[in-house]
Amino acid sequence: MNCWLGFIGPVRCGHTLLGAMLDAHPHVIMANEAKGILGEHPYKYKADILNKIQDTKYHFSIGHPEFAGRDFYIDWQWQNNTALEDAIVVGNKRSGPETRFWMENFPRNIDKFSKKLELPIKFIHLIRDVEDSVKSMCIMNGKTSLENYHTYKQGTENAEHIKERYSCYSLYMEDFINDPINSLVYVCKFIGIYPYKDWLRDCESIVVKK
Repeated sequence: MNCWLGFIGPVRCGHTLLGAMLDAHPHVIMANEAKGILGEHPYKYKADILNKIQDTKYHFSIGHPEFAGRDFYIDWQWQNNTALEDAIVVGNKRSGPETRFWMENFPRNIDKFSKKLELPIKFIHLIRDVEDSVKSMCIMNGKTSLENYHTYKQGTENAEHIKERYSCYSLYMEDFINDPINSLVYVCKFIGIYPYKDWLRDCESIVVKK
């Protein structure tokens, strides 16, 4: 394995879309919102964490799940089918809560988790227009624009702190949507996996049709 991949920054910035695409890669296992990996009572052992991210209920493909009215299943690819022995990159798509956890005891929480996994940790920071992100948060949680603006601002500031010290790739949501293939090629280079042409094509198809 090359690394554990985490997502940082505020919610509603496109992390689910990118996470679903990465999970469809034949050498990536990316859980979706798996709880209990970090936090107050985290798993103590590497094997437990790796088993957790393989739990089918935390993957994008089961029953063609929909999130916020969108289907992130990618036909003909590897969502929830990559074996642990074939995985080059593993991770969990849970940007908001995990960003807060990393910052609670910064940088100790990140270093401790990396040591537990015996893997370096890399991060992806997806950046979305603040107005679009706040509007999306308001629809999701029913809070005021001001409350969600403060959430966005705090998440962004936390991400910047993490980026100062750790390996992180920043990607603007607008660029990702406008040119998903080249965006994914750069992400693959960052995490050390090969961007297979059929995988790129099928990932692009869920952006175009949506």
